[in-house]
Amino acid sequence: MVLAVENRQAIDSRTLGEIFYLVSDELSDITLIRAFHLLMQIFVDTIVDKFSLTTKELEQLLTTFMETLPKCLRNRFLLTAQMPN
Repeated sequence: MVLAVENRQAIDSRTLGEIFYLVSDELSDITLIRAFHLLMQIFVDTIVDKFSLTTKELEQLLTTFMETLPKCLRNRFLLTAQMPN
């Protein structure tokens, strides 16, 4: 019976699930807030690169965007924006 289990694990690709869990345990989770912060940074960098916006115009755009977010998210994102990277 032990040989049958070993054979199945060696041949059957459905037994690879354990590898996923072993690898995912090693990786740290990224928070939603951190992910959003990274996306916003990419967004801002892209806007700066593609459009000729002044610093004031960029700040107005970001302020308008933040004001349209629900208050609970806005507060969390503003706190995250103040944290060092």
